[in-house]
Amino acid sequence: KAVSAMRRAADWLDRHASERLTFVMAQPFVSLLRFVCLLCGALMPMLEVVPFSSSILGVAVALLAFAMLTHDGLIAVLTLAALACAAAALMVGLI
Repeated sequence: KAVSAMRRAADWLDRHASERLTFVMAQPFVSLLRFVCLLCGALMPMLEVVPFSSSILGVAVALLAFAMLTHDGLIAVLTLAALACAAAALMVGLI
């Protein structure tokens, strides 16, 4: 059951991922994406105090890795925007 559910998710991702916004997948932007992944990984242990907050960063890292693997700049930009919104909400105190 688990493999079949994962297969459906992987098939959906394969159908919807394509080379969009390819300039985001070139230097220096790809270095920024790598740095964001590194920063998210470094922040995860500190966010373990708040339940499930590190899971948000884990999803972001997974999406950025997927974007880099498929050269899909749109997914990368949307993920960075979502991270920026989450960081802004955390700074304001909404989360």
